[in-house]
Amino acid sequence: MRGFTLIELMVVIVIIGLLAAIAIPAYRNYLVASRRSEVQAAMSGLATAMERYAGVNNTFVGATVAGLGFRSTVPQNGTNPYYTITLPVANITATSYLIVATRAGVQGGDACGDYTLTEAGKRGNINVPGTLPTDCWGGS
Repeated sequence: MRGFTLIELMVVIVIIGLLAAIAIPAYRNYLVASRRSEVQAAMSGLATAMERYAGVNNTFVGATVAGLGFRSTVPQNGTNPYYTITLPVANITATSYLIVATRAGVQGGDACGDYTLTEAGKRGNINVPGTLPTDCWGGS
């Protein structure tokens, strides 16, 4: 007689379940980390655009996310955004600015909170739900 016994099938199902229990959380963590990297790259690009704007206009005042050629969402294609990028007017002066990336969508519960970046390159996290993980800015 050929085939598998019920015990053999149950062993295979248990093994698949264990692999899934390990792989699915690891994949979710990978997705969260890749979204963090994507927003950091978008913020760096916007910071570069701000510096170009100041080079031409001798001030940061008047710069907007859209005016600099960026979308206010990450990903930049605008579909299912997981961060919203803003340049709060109250934080823009002739010599300084603050870029804020606020969590949205699937990234809403991210332990790193929202991201900030200043004209001096100072990186930060605000609205952190608990203790700030050490790898929010790529471990640096």
